[in-house]
Amino acid sequence: LRVEALFALTKMGSDAIPHLAELLFLDVDCTYRCIAALQQVGLADERAHKVFEKLIMLFLQGTLPAIEGTNTSSHDEIAVNCVRALESTDMPASRSVPLLIEVLASKKVSTKVKSVAIRTLGYYKQDASQAVRVLHPIVKECFAGHDANRQEVRIGAIRTLGQIGPAASGVLPDLTALLSESQAKSYQYEIDRAIRLIIQGAE
Repeated sequence: LRVEALFALTKMGSDAIPHLAELLFLDVDCTYRCIAALQQVGLADERAHKVFEKLIMLFLQGTLPAIEGTNTSSHDEIAVNCVRALESTDMPASRSVPLLIEVLASKKVSTKVKSVAIRTLGYYKQDASQAVRVLHPIVKECFAGHDANRQEVRIGAIRTLGQIGPAASGVLPDLTALLSESQAKSYQYEIDRAIRLIIQGAE
């Protein structure tokens, strides 16, 4: 019955946004379904953007309301879905990029959430230039150790810096230095591509 009710709400289009926002915290299944519905009906809608913005801030502050059936893993999944929604609902870079920078700067956020935040920054390309300051340190420590999840975050940072383009030119020396790292051989294509995109963008 709930699934049918949520489906009926999505048929209302953007008019459903206030109703979906009210249903967010009933239980974890409803949270996931409401977030998905908001992504579907909230394209370029300020009301949907505010919902996702609020959820991400609550996640960062560790103050998400008690939701039946949630744990640390499900909180991460909620955050991942909200971060992806910034792109799918086309939130303006002026609002989404500072929010994504906060996600990357937080020491409490998992590598899974950070990886998605980095990919979302890439969507904004040159409009995400202010994120270079948080992406650069990730690249500088790239390939240190063998943690696969952390490696994914670092490779994602390299890709996104390439997408940002010439505004990331300050990272070029560190990207070039990575080419001589033995552990970087399997990722050389990503490094080469990022360097090329940054340089070509400046030409």
